Amino acid sequence: MTAPAPSRTKPGAASATLAASPRTTMGSRAARRERRDGSVPAVVYGAGKPVAHVAVKREALEGVLREGRRVVTLEVDGASESVLLQEVIHDPIEDDPTHVDFLRISEKTLVKVRVRLDFIGHPKGVTAGGEFIHTLAEVEVECLPSAIPSSIPVKVAHLEIGNSIAVKDLEIPPGVKVLNEPGTTVCIVRVHHEEEAPAPAAPEAAAAEPERIGRKPAEEEAEAAPEGAKPEAKPKEAKPKKEKE
Repeated sequence: MTAPAPSRTKPGAASATLAASPRTTMGSRAARRERRDGSVPAVVYGAGKPVAHVAVKREALEGVLREGRRVVTLEVDGASESVLLQEVIHDPIEDDPTHVDFLRISEKTLVKVRVRLDFIGHPKGVTAGGEFIHTLAEVEVECLPSAIPSSIPVKVAHLEIGNSIAVKDLEIPPGVKVLNEPGTTVCIVRVHHEEEAPAPAAPEAAAAEPERIGRKPAEEEAEAAPEGAKPEAKPKEAKPKKEKE
């Protein structure tokens, strides 16, 4: 297994402007209609303000996601506020975004977000026959909104068989604090375990009765006798009489 290719997100892409319109009709039927029209339902919450139900254009949202932006300036009816893309739900089949949660934030307030790990390079141990395994795909970080990284690179080209990288070994940008346990394994190159061949199936037992070898003469005589005939009784041997003393 080779290391995953690095992400194509733009480094440092942390902010963008996204237009939204208020949703006047709620419910699953209205949401399906909005999706058919090219919009994605969303909610905006946080900062002690009431929850707002809005919709954003799918094409604009997908552009923000492709660029790896996490913080956006959301514009609704001429008013704007900074929000964090807290959660984006995708359709399990089409992979289109179907719902978005926006969290209101302040540029001076620390936020907790998950940041993807980008594994860069081809491990030496894989070339030598090993297997690359990554146990973490992202880490949770805490930082100011302006410092949120689009991704965290993990260089793996130097890894030999038996080598691993832990959270404490990651190169974290300034102003960013990783909340995962420092000793947690991020990736490892291990000895390749080939799949074992299945054991041969046991031969099926013969259905026929095994041949009986060396039958007793009495059995042969019983089979040869006519039906209903009794086998001829053998005369008993006379016991020798004891002589009187």
